[in-house]
Amino acid sequence: MADTKLTYLGAPEEAARSAAPSQVRRLPLGFLITVGLPTLVGALYYGVIASPRYVSESHFVVRSAGSAQPSGLGLALQGVGLSAGLNDAFAVHEYLNSRDSLKALQTRFDLKSMLSPPNVDWFSRARPPWEGQSEEALYKGFQRKLTVGYDATSGISTLRVEAFNAKDAKAINTAMLDGGEALVNRLNERSAANAVRDAQRSYEQARAEVAASHQALTALRNSAQFIDPRAAVAETTEVVSGLLVTIAQLRAG
Repeated sequence: MADTKLTYLGAPEEAARSAAPSQVRRLPLGFLITVGLPTLVGALYYGVIASPRYVSESHFVVRSAGSAQPSGLGLALQGVGLSAGLNDAFAVHEYLNSRDSLKALQTRFDLKSMLSPPNVDWFSRARPPWEGQSEEALYKGFQRKLTVGYDATSGISTLRVEAFNAKDAKAINTAMLDGGEALVNRLNERSAANAVRDAQRSYEQARAEVAASHQALTALRNSAQFIDPRAAVAETTEVVSGLLVTIAQLRAG
């Protein structure tokens, strides 16, 4: 019986050995660049470098003193996200995000040291070194530490303040709530003052109209030489009625 000879018909063994390592090296390199390296950097930053941060969250509802009860249409609009106190709530939101709110906080706290302490990493600070030390940089950094939201279904607003100390976050949150409440009180006081001023103007206008009516009545009395025009008209009407009755009686007889 003849011996069987096996012949290899694939690529040469040298070419296969030289091609395999290049393909193996090509796949892990792309994977490491796109997935492995970002994951390693993120794990290194959040696990070793990133400083701990604390968030103070509060919920509030804005109600005006003179707000009326919503009608059936108002309740229907609330169901689709339009509430009665939406404008007042958004006014408070704009104030909390404004530079006026930041200035009010600076009068009570040292925000530079609270939001950018030297012992935290540069990426977590409200005002990192590469953005400069201006007030505009502080304002932009403060915006990154602040979140103001609104739930259109319930009408409840949410305020979140981030800091590197739990007491600092709570203190800033409470101070901002006080500022928003003060704003609502000022708006209510201005609205009440406007209502009183409008009522006073209407009262003065009514008094002027009454005075003009009295003057017109006096002028009529003087021109017609009647002391009491109403009594004169009543007497004339009575005489005319009596004459008409007499004429009717004569015609009937």
